[in-house]
Amino acid sequence: MKHTFTEKIWNIPNIITLSRLLLLPVFIILFIKGYSTIATIVLAYCMVTDFFDGYFARKLKISSKFGANLDAYADSILNVSIIVVGIFYYGEAVRSNIPYLLAFVILYVAGKLLHLIVHKRIYFIHLYSGKIANSLFHFFVLSTFIFGYENIFSKTLMHILFGVSFFLLIEEPMVVLMHKTGRIDLDTKSIFCMKRKK
Repeated sequence: MKHTFTEKIWNIPNIITLSRLLLLPVFIILFIKGYSTIATIVLAYCMVTDFFDGYFARKLKISSKFGANLDAYADSILNVSIIVVGIFYYGEAVRSNIPYLLAFVILYVAGKLLHLIVHKRIYFIHLYSGKIANSLFHFFVLSTFIFGYENIFSKTLMHILFGVSFFLLIEEPMVVLMHKTGRIDLDTKSIFCMKRKK
């Protein structure tokens, strides 16, 4: 069954994703104004809907390139918003992990530059490691907002998050290099799956 252009955009998964994007400024304003409890609830909504937009897209069989890209951009904007808020309100936690964060930024930028060098564009590849890292990041942020950074649960999540994130930042460039010719399959789940297919 073919869907019209309007149906591809205005459907349940994309509306959920758009609601997440529209609520991000609300989250930032609430946090700045000191309404941390309400801000945390809004943030939790944004994080939970990150799962449900993809779930409904698959369940209703209305997945689209537009929806996948919209979701990827929404995730990126959500994570950047969280990081900005974290820098201003959890400066000590950020400063104590500067070496890890610098290494993360360097690897991330290098990975995206590799996209441009090899394929002349930047892709959002839906790797399992990326989904796991994203979920861990969200759990870590919520845990920090609710229990504090010094809580053992928050710190444990942070260390696991660093490990998975660094694996992702190594895996994605390898996937890009293995797709030197032709377009990258954005639904590649893991470099190990690619090896099995070959």
